[in-house]
Amino acid sequence: MSPFSGMSFSGPYITSETGVFWDIDECEIPEELNAAQVLQRMRQNFSEGGHRGPVSFRAYGDMTGLDIQSSDGFF
Repeated sequence: MSPFSGMSFSGPYITSETGVFWDIDECEIPEELNAAQVLQRMRQNFSEGGHRGPVSFRAYGDMTGLDIQSSDGFF
């Protein structure tokens, strides 16, 4: 289950600027997905939870062998 499932934003949090720091060592990418798919699911969960503000994602940890690029939405 995603840690983002069931999120609900209200009041000023609906449009607030949000940052997600993803520890890729502690919260690994499932074998059946790639980094772009995980990012897409995270964005979808924010949107479905009512968030309408800007969201930035920062992945950190050992990314050896992963195909993560800034064009995927990570900075």
